[in-house]
Amino acid sequence: MDGPALRIRLLGQFQVCADGREIAPGEWRRRKAANLVKLLALSPGQRRHREQVLDALWPEHDLDAGLNNLHRTLHVARRVLTPDLAPGAPSPFLRFRGEVLCLDERGEAWVDVDAFTAALTAAARRPDPALYREAAALYRGDLLPDDPYEDWAMARRDELRARHVEGLVALAALLEDAGDPAGAARALERATASEPAGEGAHLALMRLHVRQGRPVEALRQYHVLRGALRDALDIEPGPEARALYEDLLTARSPAASPSPAAVPSALPVPATPFLGRTRELGELAQLLGVTRLLTLTGPGGVGKTRLGLELTRGVAGAFAGGAWWVPLAPSTETELVGTVVSALGVTLRPGQDPVGAVGAHLDDRPTLLLLDNCEHVVGACADLVATLLARCPALTVLATSREPLHVSGEVAWRLAPLPVPEGKTGSLADLRALDAVALFRDRARRAAPHFEVGEGNAGAVGQIVRQLDGLPLALELAAAHVGLLPLEAIAARLEDSLRLLVRGARDARPEHRTLEAALDWSHDRLSSREQVVFRRLAVFAGGWTLEAAEGVCGDAPGDLLDVLPGLVDKSLVEAQPGAEGGRYRFLEPVRQYAARRLEASGEGQAVRERHLRFFLALAEGAGAELYGPRQKRWLDLFGREHDNLRAALRFAATVDQGAEPGLRLAVALWRFWEIRNHFGEGLRWLEEALARATDAPPPLRALALNAAGNLARDSDRPAQARAYHEASLALRRTLGDVLGMAKSLNNLAVLAGDEGQYEEMTARAREALALFRVLGEPWQEANTTMQLARALWLSGDSAGAEPLFREAAARFQTLGDTRNLASTYGCLAEVVLDLGDPEQAWTLAETALSLNRELGDVWGEAICERVRGLAALALGRPAEAGAHFRSALSGYEQAGADKGADLCLEGLAGVAAERGHWTHAARLLAAARTWQGRLGRRRPVPFDRRTEALTRRVCAATGEERWRETLRACEWWPPERLLAAAREPGAGQEVSAG
Repeated sequence: MDGPALRIRLLGQFQVCADGREIAPGEWRRRKAANLVKLLALSPGQRRHREQVLDALWPEHDLDAGLNNLHRTLHVARRVLTPDLAPGAPSPFLRFRGEVLCLDERGEAWVDVDAFTAALTAAARRPDPALYREAAALYRGDLLPDDPYEDWAMARRDELRARHVEGLVALAALLEDAGDPAGAARALERATASEPAGEGAHLALMRLHVRQGRPVEALRQYHVLRGALRDALDIEPGPEARALYEDLLTARSPAASPSPAAVPSALPVPATPFLGRTRELGELAQLLGVTRLLTLTGPGGVGKTRLGLELTRGVAGAFAGGAWWVPLAPSTETELVGTVVSALGVTLRPGQDPVGAVGAHLDDRPTLLLLDNCEHVVGACADLVATLLARCPALTVLATSREPLHVSGEVAWRLAPLPVPEGKTGSLADLRALDAVALFRDRARRAAPHFEVGEGNAGAVGQIVRQLDGLPLALELAAAHVGLLPLEAIAARLEDSLRLLVRGARDARPEHRTLEAALDWSHDRLSSREQVVFRRLAVFAGGWTLEAAEGVCGDAPGDLLDVLPGLVDKSLVEAQPGAEGGRYRFLEPVRQYAARRLEASGEGQAVRERHLRFFLALAEGAGAELYGPRQKRWLDLFGREHDNLRAALRFAATVDQGAEPGLRLAVALWRFWEIRNHFGEGLRWLEEALARATDAPPPLRALALNAAGNLARDSDRPAQARAYHEASLALRRTLGDVLGMAKSLNNLAVLAGDEGQYEEMTARAREALALFRVLGEPWQEANTTMQLARALWLSGDSAGAEPLFREAAARFQTLGDTRNLASTYGCLAEVVLDLGDPEQAWTLAETALSLNRELGDVWGEAICERVRGLAALALGRPAEAGAHFRSALSGYEQAGADKGADLCLEGLAGVAAERGHWTHAARLLAAARTWQGRLGRRRPVPFDRRTEALTRRVCAATGEERWRETLRACEWWPPERLLAAAREPGAGQEVSAG
């Protein structure tokens, strides 16, 4: 044998090679089987006492249950490692010696962790770069990254990472001593990447840069360290790193060749502190070390000047010729060179060429020139910069501008607004950590010194920074109103932010005193064609594509190919690259400004009509593809355009000629609203459109009534759903629409099932299925076959339902309808569970869950998580079952559905019962039964069977009287109290017995 029969890698990922055969990840059918191998591979001598194995892998089980699980897991793991082993033949792997379990009884297993630590130990005894490199090569990543929360791996993971970083630092020192500073830098960069918040490696890298005469790189590394420490631990660098940083800023550069004692500069001192932008400062400092022209671009008020000054102040010590600020905002093109001459203090002789004089003044000394606000003199500025860079080889130019200079060699850095909270505001700590919130807080305290961001105002603060898209100028102007207005009033008035944000500082530049002035400054520099397109783009909500912009704002095909990139260049529009060709968007204050310009132009109505026509055509273009293999593409497209679709619906509801187009648009979107769980919103749009479009053609009204019925059913409004479907059926009978009649019959069958009328459900489904077969409608036939299967299953005939579900699944698979395939697999999982096959139920539920996640169907995900919980419970995995039931409950709540919560509470009761926590089981089951009673409908037979079986167990364990007391107590609980039972200790979670 050439090498060990068993080779195991645990660093970076889990890989096993047994007798020369690499085991694919999918062969580990049970996660515990793989975990058993991992645990033993990490153990000293690759062996562990039986009770230690039980404590690590099955801590929640008693001894008998744990041993039973261990023996089953051993059987599975041995079959994975030796699949060709003859029946009855002993495996060399995973054998007991007494009560000690050994990974390989021959002692020949090779484990990368052992090889890694052995190499480091040898290197520590005999410092040799080759040994450190060997260890570094073995460390392909953190220990078992796919098992981040396993207790038996966590401490070892941290220990191995720390040793890896120590080894790289030691390797760097050896390489630098050997005259290989580049190799030393690579080793330290790898160390900082492995442990971003590890200060030692960052400090070593800073010192290496200083010794190699690269102070800008050292400054950049400090900013990287500071950002990592703030992100991970919310702390600042230690005294050694800070001292080195301060030495670099004052150009003392210890351990390096001394810089001039004093570096000339002319930088203004701002009246307010600079906050945030740690990552940007670090990356920009690095760029200044490799490029001679760096331009900060972005919209007015994004903070280009403040960032440019802070960056210049931070790196000034690296430029012996000084760092100079040249404010260009007041200058015209003819005054540009004179402004530079004055800022540098150049004395001109009579008749001397000023550009030549500036070049001579700069000479060959490394100098940094900050040209601030170049956008209004961009052409002349570009010419001057190109000339100076050609004449002065040691010159570096940092420019700020709303558009790039477009000079050869330029690196244009687009500065984005500050990050804002996404959706609902998270924790208070997360909110306070955002730079946008820190800026708002600091500036608000200047208007109201005692202002603080706390639990009471976190929601309003989050709303303000979100509405202003994190634009620093807008945040500062809004903060000036704190103390004059309540935060909620400020947030409400930001619907028209241009009216509110007018209290700028008197000493600010005119274009920065109000937000509107800043935008006027940019707008006035657009061409007439750019101004027209800019204002028309205000009709879009949530962004747009080039195709949409051409369809709504263009006058001829292709006429925006130059205009839109120009608006991006001038920082009025943001480009968002993406797989679907990319999107564009306005910052919200810019959109409000453009909307004002659109209304003032008098063409707002016409542009909104074009917007409605464009998105109506888009929505109706989906058609049958919402039911086929391109379903996800259309769902994702509608998801991206949902804000635009809403805007089109809103406009249609405000104009007389919009009634029928609005109804058509709502009908085209109902399937999207259903799959993506926008039930209530979609129903509101349909009901409003139906009320307005009273003269709509009968076929369209029939479609709309059908769609409203489906969404009313999804919204748990059965009576309303039945009324809509019966009205649609009656209208379709009048029209002689046989296909429509069959669809309505199928929908009424679904409603009958919801109401527990299984005989009616079966009859209507059979009638609809017969019509679809005559009409030759494959998708409808598949859908109705599924509903017939549901009718049989819900009435208790799981054996009769199984073949029909399989037939429907095969049809949906052929048709490419992912959504209904997922639904069918979810139902089939419950059926096979009822038939006694929890392993197959688990597999089907996992497949359905994956499909639902792909579609973004939260409701479908919740159903699958609940079924996985049932399967895990049946397989004897209560801890896992509890996690799935809680996940399902969260999904049902997210989808806004009352249905399903009772089943999750009941599932958690089953978990508690399995563990012998009968008090918790009784409380959870009583909460579930109370919820079921309030739904007021007949339950499916399989559900009733499960509930009755669990109730008998709980009664037997607690006593009937105690059970009834618990049930009576829950009858008075409000819904939120019933749901809270799921979060109590013992509700499917680990608790101590007793």
